[in-house]
Amino acid sequence: VPHDLGSPSEEPWSKVNVYNFQDVSRWKDLGPKFVLQVLRDVRTTGSLEFAADMYPTILHVMETVAQYDTDGDGLIENQGFPDQTYDIWSVSGPSAYTGGLWLAALSATVHLSKDLLSRGLLEGKIDLGEAQAACDRYEGMYE
Repeated sequence: VPHDLGSPSEEPWSKVNVYNFQDVSRWKDLGPKFVLQVLRDVRTTGSLEFAADMYPTILHVMETVAQYDTDGDGLIENQGFPDQTYDIWSVSGPSAYTGGLWLAALSATVHLSKDLLSRGLLEGKIDLGEAQAACDRYEGMYE
């Protein structure tokens, strides 16, 4: 998921991510925020066709971000450098910000999957076991 659509002084729209202060390709929050934006738009418009169109991208984004769960506990870990949009804060391990966004995006993916399956807009069997388990594991832990 791109951070920006380019610079007016370069090639906007074709050269994305020209933000040069940090390497935005390793930011942990952009992917989960994209998934949450899709869910927001689907809930606002009621368009499950839009959800179906975006679903392959959602799965790709979630699979990519899932690689940052380095210890298998269901939460993504920050890597000790500014790897989220608070671009001067360094965090190591799980954080409330990126971990919370990750869990919210997992939950959004589960809900969108179930909505699409129930309306016949997805074919085949979708295994949501790991995503649902991670959501269930952390539900209510910090109340």
